[in-house]
Amino acid sequence: MKDQLRAGFLAGLLFLALFAGCIQYEFDPAEISADKDDSFTVDIIVDHCLGSIYEYRFCTATDDVYGVGFDLNYDPAVLEFQSISLSECVLSGATAVTGFRNSGADNGKLVVGISKSGQVGGEPGSGIMASITFKAKAAGQTELSFADPHLVDSAGQFYVGWPFYLATLNQASVTVNP
Repeated sequence: MKDQLRAGFLAGLLFLALFAGCIQYEFDPAEISADKDDSFTVDIIVDHCLGSIYEYRFCTATDDVYGVGFDLNYDPAVLEFQSISLSECVLSGATAVTGFRNSGADNGKLVVGISKSGQVGGEPGSGIMASITFKAKAAGQTELSFADPHLVDSAGQFYVGWPFYLATLNQASVTVNP
């Protein structure tokens, strides 16, 4: 009995390791160098497949994506949020709402919500979701990182988010030169 429980537990861990987090949130480019007072743009990409493992790609069935949300964290002493563009967004007709977590001012915790509108179906939703422009305020280094990801379908069901739908959250590195 103990061996069966142990085998079941290990199989569950293997399943989580392989398939939890199949949806990836990425920055493009992942390494950025900018001069002080210059602006730069980074694309936010959502990918529904893990990289190839022994020539197989592990993908989730995200063919009805209606909206995506996430927090984007950075050092506000180094960077300043400028704007968000959906001109290349894979969700046609989507709009974006941004704000700062627990603050009316730029505190380095940008909250982003991107959604289609009305009673329409979702789309495959793999690719560029948004392009975000920052101003390099001061020399230094910071990471761009995601937190609190959500990906929902047209019925309001989660692909990623509450309570256990996980995603792989990649980071980007930003260096601001004097």
